[in-house]
Amino acid sequence: MDEEYIYDSRYETDGNIAHIIGCVAAKVLVAKQICPKITVILRENPTNMALNAYKLLGLPVLCTNKNVQGQLVIASSHIDGDFEPLYRSLFGELAFEGYNKQTPERVFISRKGTRSLINENEVEQTLKEYGFWKVYFEDIPVSEQWSITKNAKAIVGLHGAALCSLVFNRNAVKLVELFHPGYVVNGYRHYTNAIGGTWCGVTGQLPENIITELDVKQNARSFALLPTKIDITSLRMVLDYMGIDRQ
Repeated sequence: MDEEYIYDSRYETDGNIAHIIGCVAAKVLVAKQICPKITVILRENPTNMALNAYKLLGLPVLCTNKNVQGQLVIASSHIDGDFEPLYRSLFGELAFEGYNKQTPERVFISRKGTRSLINENEVEQTLKEYGFWKVYFEDIPVSEQWSITKNAKAIVGLHGAALCSLVFNRNAVKLVELFHPGYVVNGYRHYTNAIGGTWCGVTGQLPENIITELDVKQNARSFALLPTKIDITSLRMVLDYMGIDRQ
């Protein structure tokens, strides 16, 4: 591919949509403004999710484990957040195949398996009072995920890769992000700010061993994938704080 521009993404995971959006696609879309035709290099057998995501983004891919020679595009900065100010212009007007205009304005993005809600039914019933519609992104195509997040005006969601599709939103979305108290990170707080939205976090109930694991053992990811229980009073308080009224 001597005469072609290439972006080698094989060092980055292709099994996490947040990495595809934030760590690869944003950089390639910026580079395309200078080099209109860029091929993303993926490993020999990437996930179907990755192939579909790059197709929807309009980015051609080559899947191989072999050496590739071409005009390599390199992002000079690797500082987290450097590309966030560009998210609205890069993704906000990006048209993708399968876009569905008819999705709810208020969405509860829940999770199955890891990092789930212990009292999910209770949270769901509470959010129904405010007009929220529950969805598992694990169960729907990427195009539908992006459509839902693009159209939403209010989202309550557990921290996870599903929230990366916030980059498509242009509605000044209100995001309520639910966390295990032992694993609270700022990524989507910054995403929401970058697209002109409003953010607030709600942490679950404290487990007995949280100080031992985080402060004594210094195990920062000890609780990263564990389920948590959200206090309903706290949830109602943040909905009120965000100006999300009952319906």
